[in-house]
Amino acid sequence: ATIQGLASMKSAEQVAKLRGKSVEEILG
Repeated sequence: ATIQGLASMKSAEQVAKLRGKSVEEILG
């Protein structure tokens, strides 16, 4: 995995927590 990819996943997790949704839902 690339640094950029890991950063994207981390930010997606944060957004998921804020929106109360799972990372899978956000990433589609």
